[in-house]
Amino acid sequence: MDGEYDLKKRAIAAKFKECFFEYGMVDTIITQVTQDMHISKKTFYKYFKGGKQECLYYIFAKIAEESLSELTSQINGIGSLKNQFHSVLERMFTIVVPFVEGNKAQTEADYLLENQIVGEAFSKIFEPVIKNLLRQGKLAGEFEFKDLDLIYGAITALIKKSTVLIHQDLSLPERRHEIEEETIRLIMKILV
Repeated sequence: MDGEYDLKKRAIAAKFKECFFEYGMVDTIITQVTQDMHISKKTFYKYFKGGKQECLYYIFAKIAEESLSELTSQINGIGSLKNQFHSVLERMFTIVVPFVEGNKAQTEADYLLENQIVGEAFSKIFEPVIKNLLRQGKLAGEFEFKDLDLIYGAITALIKKSTVLIHQDLSLPERRHEIEEETIRLIMKILV
């Protein structure tokens, strides 16, 4: 039964993902998608009680999970913890920025809502790996900070804000790289 439930949930999420990338979360209409899938709204809410927001979170949590397993295998061969952490930050931007650039939100408020949901999904999935690197870096004397949760909160806030800035400057691709580099530089600076 759980296998069927998971398959159906993934199928619904896949259809909504198409629509989110075409119209944005706010402009995606549940009725339209459920009709296209030949399911009822009641069925949709059976799988996603929190509606479109929960569905968007689910989609990006899955993307983050897939990215995380790939990322952890990539950073294992990198020397210092500082370099590993730097690599994680670069990889996060590589993963997230295409979704920022492809976002179809019609207003800044809509984008900010979507950014918050996506940011929470990535933050939750990446948190154990990032905090572990921070702990190890502190123990090895490569990082200096007092409160792990505070530093993690600062890092996630900087990343979320940088994606908002990238979204605002989509017409300037060189600006994207400047924002990414400056964000990573700031994060690394607060750690040492």
